[in-house]
Amino acid sequence: MIRLVLLLLLPVIAWIIWLDGQQLRPALLDFSRSKGENLQNLFPAELDTLPRMVQIRRYQSDTLYEYINGHAEFFLSAGFQQLIVGEYGRNAGEPALVIDLYDMGKPLHAFGVLMDEAGEQAQPVDIGSFGFQSGQGVNFVQGRWFIKLTAFESEDRLIERGRIVAKHIEQREPKAEKLEFGFPDLGEVLVTRYVKESYRGLDFLNGVLERTFETVFGKLVLFVMQDKEDKIESISKEILTFLINDGMTVSEQAFMVNEKRYTVQIIEDPYEGDWFFITMENRLIGGFRAWDSAMKMLLEKGLKNGHNPP
Repeated sequence: MIRLVLLLLLPVIAWIIWLDGQQLRPALLDFSRSKGENLQNLFPAELDTLPRMVQIRRYQSDTLYEYINGHAEFFLSAGFQQLIVGEYGRNAGEPALVIDLYDMGKPLHAFGVLMDEAGEQAQPVDIGSFGFQSGQGVNFVQGRWFIKLTAFESEDRLIERGRIVAKHIEQREPKAEKLEFGFPDLGEVLVTRYVKESYRGLDFLNGVLERTFETVFGKLVLFVMQDKEDKIESISKEILTFLINDGMTVSEQAFMVNEKRYTVQIIEDPYEGDWFFITMENRLIGGFRAWDSAMKMLLEKGLKNGHNPP
């Protein structure tokens, strides 16, 4: 009897499955093809006489490991949005050049990946907002994109081709957010790095840029955090609350830049040494050095001269 009932139910179950399959469920649809066709515009049809070979490939968070297995987690933790890959060459299946466009969401995220990917042998090159060359590869940042060019033939024109790609993307995204560090011009730049989370162990200092300068008064480590004005103000209060609760001595002084008054918070820190920070609209600027008349003069001059370029 039970077997007969089950047999009678089979056509009903099949009809329900068929009916369910006719319903449009956007979450299950794959739009990667249409998105890929739009994203082809980010690649020149021809790159310095090299034609684009095939349809571009697109990888998302759940498929990135197919392209960079073993290294995908790093990109995902750094803000990864998507990866688009284009190949250039004249022989099918044998690209002369491969271009990887990593959409990192924000220029600073792209910069953070760039600095992590740069090896000891990498040499700075003038491509995009910030770039390096190492062997047969060139890596650089253009807006929110971290871009890798890898040559499989001669790399003689690799830098020139990288500049073509950077300009091409800039022309197609003219209103894209630019890579801006917000550092004052204090002297020779020795090194710049990006800290995504918990700068110097403080869990409320995220997305921080740190730059070491060689100044007329010696080396100076400066850090900058940029965000909306209310967010920067909130973080400034968090820092002060933390320092005071930790028993550190905090004092303040007036600081003038272009006839506008700011307040410098001066910290006597037994762990990090003396340091200071200033809240300036959408920036928080700090330095690891004692605050004195020389430091005050240097910073006032640097901020009046405008931002130091990337």
